[in-house]
Amino acid sequence: MNRRVSSGLGMRRSFAGLTPLAAKVLRLKTEGTQTRSKRFKISTQCSGIRSVSNIVRAALGPAPGTGRYASGMAWNTRAAGRPPSAGGSIRAERYARVRASSGGSFTRLRLQRRGFPSLVLLESVRRERWSWVRLREILLLVLRTLFLLLIPLALSRPRLESRLPFRLGSDRMLLILDHSYSMAYGSRWQLALEAARRIIHSSSRPMLILSSHPDTVFSGRHTLLTLLDTLSASTISPTLQPALTRAAELYRQTPMPVIIITDLQARAVPENIPVPGGQLQIINLGSNRFDNAGITGITYDRRRLRVRIFNYGGTPVIRTVRLKLEGYQEEKVVNISARSAVFAEFSLPPDLRHHYSGIVELSSDSLLVDDRRFFTLETPSRVSVPIFVSSENQGKYLRLALVTDTLQFLPLLLNISELRRTDLTRYQAIIIADASALRPADWERLDFYLNSGGSALLCAPSLTNGNIPLPIRYEGPVSHLGFITPAEVDTTHPVLSGLRTVDLNAVRVYYHSRITGGRTLIRLANQDPLVIELPGKNLIIWTFTPVPEASDLVYRAAFVPLLYQTLKYLTGINRRNEWQTGDTVVLTVDTAEPFRLLMPAGEKTVFSEAGGIKPVVKIT
Repeated sequence: MNRRVSSGLGMRRSFAGLTPLAAKVLRLKTEGTQTRSKRFKISTQCSGIRSVSNIVRAALGPAPGTGRYASGMAWNTRAAGRPPSAGGSIRAERYARVRASSGGSFTRLRLQRRGFPSLVLLESVRRERWSWVRLREILLLVLRTLFLLLIPLALSRPRLESRLPFRLGSDRMLLILDHSYSMAYGSRWQLALEAARRIIHSSSRPMLILSSHPDTVFSGRHTLLTLLDTLSASTISPTLQPALTRAAELYRQTPMPVIIITDLQARAVPENIPVPGGQLQIINLGSNRFDNAGITGITYDRRRLRVRIFNYGGTPVIRTVRLKLEGYQEEKVVNISARSAVFAEFSLPPDLRHHYSGIVELSSDSLLVDDRRFFTLETPSRVSVPIFVSSENQGKYLRLALVTDTLQFLPLLLNISELRRTDLTRYQAIIIADASALRPADWERLDFYLNSGGSALLCAPSLTNGNIPLPIRYEGPVSHLGFITPAEVDTTHPVLSGLRTVDLNAVRVYYHSRITGGRTLIRLANQDPLVIELPGKNLIIWTFTPVPEASDLVYRAAFVPLLYQTLKYLTGINRRNEWQTGDTVVLTVDTAEPFRLLMPAGEKTVFSEAGGIKPVVKIT
């Protein structure tokens, strides 16, 4: 029968069937366990008193030399942790074997069972892991929520701020809408229309001014909403100054809020806005990042086509420029720095005809309207220019300068006496090397020629005191002991554009005439004009004759460019040759016959009208 060994009376009864040694071992172990604050609970399962005795005997074995079992006192002393006596070394060795064979079942180092509530362990584990697990669950929940919110936002279009600049229900309100071509960038135009509709709905009497038509004021809610449905970003770049001036006039008549919808391009916004700041509200649809490059100009010179491309953005870009010219195509790749311009040059094939048209395209970006430009070029024919002189020396340097390039001008050296017998209307421009040799009849012929649309370069080292039919006043010749140099150069004029000021300022003038009137292009250090333009007469006056005795200009590098650009300006070669949508084009033609006008949208027939020496064609 199995019995549980316990302390007390039951314990003493169980010792009756054991040997003294085994009983003492069990008693000492039980008492030692009870004295440790009852932290351990020893439980021994026995198969009877006899089985316990057999276990102890098998563990201890007989004492050496006696056949008896070792005394319990010596074994217990070792078990209690006290050092064995000198005579008990054999028993100590036997004790070590007992510990090894028993696996520590009867020592303090044996595995013991300790009772504790399992819920306490689970609660402590959950409390240690709660903070991180809970935080991870919260982060995952936030990320999932943001992902679900981003799905409809990615599929929707940008929207304007809901707050209007003025309160709803205003009686009168003036709206200025900037619809220049920069408003077509990205979604700016859609945002501008949305803002304009909301502002119009918020006012009982709204008015609208377009930046391209500042003289027209649109009013009426229904009219404005219908107009907005038909508007689109234009292909021109007008400034806001005329529209703001018109708005200031309306504001002085009736004070009202003024709202401007624009992208705040630097060239469109004036420095001084005439509308009071307290009544002006600007809705800015621009952005700091503006990635756009556009074609700004096309020029032709010596069978080479130059295309100017400007980068309006703040970062460098790489664009491909493509030329299409009546079956001929060519591409070039350009690298454009931020807010700078570059030129792409194309060499035209020699077998092109006299008149030809083409297209220059730029690789597309976010603003498509300035990525394409149509052009029509005409290979210039040689222009005959008669040079009237009183002596051969006066026209020597003029003729030598013009014969350096006979592709544009063909000089004809004539005596001044031939002026009265020459039909001047056959020439686009003439040169008079010595105006002092002109007679009154010659002045009348020259004035008639200029009034009929002709042009002339007049060299006037001196003039007669007779009646001159020009809006100038001659005050006499001026000579210098040494020389005098130019002090002011108007480089904004087409005649002087491209010339270096340092080259012109180095010119030495020994004598000249003092003439006042007209627009001064080059002024000497003594404030006397050296080059004068009479715009109403299409006349350029040099107050000297280009000979070495009067000036060393004929030896300077600026002489030939100055002469060529003067004749190009007078003959119209350097006149305006580019127009934007909405401009009026006036062209001089040779005959009064109808002309066929080729446009990107198709063809139409235009008719010429009288315009001086030759007919003109006006295209609107």
